[in-house]
Amino acid sequence: RARVHAEPRARAGGEVELDPPGGRYHLGTPVRLTAVPAPGHRFGGWSGDLAGAANPATLVVDADRSVGASFVAAYSLSVAPTSGGAVALDPPGGRYDAGTAVRLTAVPAPRYRFVGWGGDLDGAQNPATLVVDADKSVGAMFAPEFSVTVLPAPGGSVALQPPGGVYTPGTMVRVTATP
Repeated sequence: RARVHAEPRARAGGEVELDPPGGRYHLGTPVRLTAVPAPGHRFGGWSGDLAGAANPATLVVDADRSVGASFVAAYSLSVAPTSGGAVALDPPGGRYDAGTAVRLTAVPAPRYRFVGWGGDLDGAQNPATLVVDADKSVGAMFAPEFSVTVLPAPGGSVALQPPGGVYTPGTMVRVTATP
């Protein structure tokens, strides 16, 4: 009889199930090992007498064997943009290994502008980078914009203050006609 010892490599990161259960087997017995990640973790791979990341994996017992399973903390990143735009994540997904730097890019819809971030990300830098070290939630705020177009008749000009011609709702615009 030979023995198979399977040990998780991350504290509270998960466990390994053996099928058939027990841990002691006749030589030549195929044993199916299944890594079961704990909530907030993902399976990282096998070590010791079993390599790779196939899960489940089968090991034929031909001697005493020791197998390690690594588990990696994985966190979610949820994004909730207001109406008027969307947010692109790079890398895409929404679930990331601990320590992953995610680039968030606010993409305003036509006639909207990006105003700023909320939740676990502050400021208005666009794009912005967030390191995922826990479950994170980010809001993206967009504001509608309106354009003011002036068409002066021949013989004069029109100036807008503030200049630009594109404004958020409620902006006071002074229109000055000069003959």
